[in-house]
Order: sequence, then C-alpha cells, then structure tokens
Amino acid sequence: MLRKESKLNTMVLTLFFCLMAPTANAGIITYDFAWSGANGYTMAGWFDYDDVNAGDGAIRDGEVNSLMFEGFLNGVSVGVSNGANLLAGFNFNFDALTGQFFQNGNSFGENGQRWNVSGPGIGWEAGSFS
Repeated sequence: MLRKESKLNTMVLTLFFCLMAPTANAGIITYDFAWSGANGYTMAGWFDYDDVNAGDGAIRDGEVNSLMFEGFLNGVSVGVSNGANLLAGFNFNFDALTGQFFQNGNSFGENGQRWNVSGPGIGWEAGSFS
C-alpha cells in the first residue's frame, strides 16, 4: 500500500511540474522582418508570439499577439498596418524552426498570407486565390 501511495504522489508531482513548466518558462518571441519587391516596393515590420505556441514549429493566425508593418515605395511610406491580427480574414503562417514565412500556397490556406487585406491602412497578401 505504501508503494502505491508513493507512485501516486510521484505521478501527481510530475503532472504538476509538467503543467506548470510552460507557464514558468513562457516568453515572448519577436521577429523583425523586411521584404523587397519589384518596382521600388519594400515592406518592414515585426510580429510577436508566446514561445509556448512554437511547439509544433508553426505560428498560425490565432497565435500572433501583435503584428505591425509599413509599406514603402522608393523609400517613402505608402501606409502602415497595426493590429491586422485582430481583423477578420487574417491569415498568418510562419515557420518558427526556419524563421521563414510559409508561402507558395493559397493565400487563405496554411501556406499563404493575408494581412489586413480589407482593413484600414496597408494590406499584404501572398499566395494564390484558388
């Protein structure tokens, strides 16, 4: 009987530490990014997420805490977006293991991007419609 209690206490303690570990080690990861397009268009910005969300290697829409980006044409600002992650239609897909955005898929899917496409300020979309 004593042995069963000992195992149970060890199990409960192990479970307690497993449940507490993510909270105790939680942190915010912030990425700055820059993009250069054709004809003088560029974009720069940043986003952040809780490190506990990076466990599967992918950061998706609902895991982004905040996102800000600004677009430029020949170095002159053409618009800013702050809070795109809070708007309907937001699609965000980032590979936290490689530090790269998922691309080359449907802009509404897991390999596309749709940031502030129908909101105020500048929008960004990468991928196909079909």
